Amino acid sequence: MPAFASPSAPASRRRRRALAALLAVVVVVHLVVLYLPGNDVPQTGFEVPGLDKAIHVLAFAVPTWAAVRLGSSWWWALPFAVHAPVSEAVQHAWVPLRTGDAWDMVADLAGVVLGAALAWRAVRREVEAPGEVGEVGEVGRGDRIGGSGRPGV
Repeated sequence: MPAFASPSAPASRRRRRALAALLAVVVVVHLVVLYLPGNDVPQTGFEVPGLDKAIHVLAFAVPTWAAVRLGSSWWWALPFAVHAPVSEAVQHAWVPLRTGDAWDMVADLAGVVLGAALAWRAVRREVEAPGEVGEVGEVGRGDRIGGSGRPGV
């Protein structure tokens, strides 16, 4: 199993701390958006078709992206995938003037998939980028994980 070249420790720590802070903020926003009582939800703009579903996609995509980027694993998307149906059930049963909606759950899960895919793509690019820190093999040689040793292959 090849060893990854380690990124500069101070920059890596700063990046992880920034991602952790971002994740904390977006999770708080995520929870507020999902569990705000219906009478506190602004009605302006919701007459735009699809806006509600777009908000659901973003409410799950952004924290999933941050979690997968921070953890460098698809597994970090799992809590958000589980939370999607749970949040709709909680809204329906306990949040005043809110209802659970199966299509909202579909939008939530689409957001989880979108956020995880974008984050995983970024993680892979960092690992596979030729000539950059975090690459497998000698820096600048163009080695890639599972590749032929030729750049771009």
